[in-house]
Amino acid sequence: MPSWIFESYPELFSHPRFTERQWLYQLSYALRQMIIWPPKSREDAALLRGYVDDLPVAVTALVRLRNG
Repeated sequence: MPSWIFESYPELFSHPRFTERQWLYQLSYALRQMIIWPPKSREDAALLRGYVDDLPVAVTALVRLRNG
């Protein structure tokens, strides 16, 4: 991100779960893109795999709680 964003909006980056929020925003955007323009090849689908291969710790903990 450009440095002026950090300087202009420090409160955006001071949240204790900033990383998880960024992951959620990225995932939301990817899902939107998949709905609008679905992957047409295996290579396109493989690029999307990166969103679930590196889950934040908080998300992994929620999945474990759900699964028991």
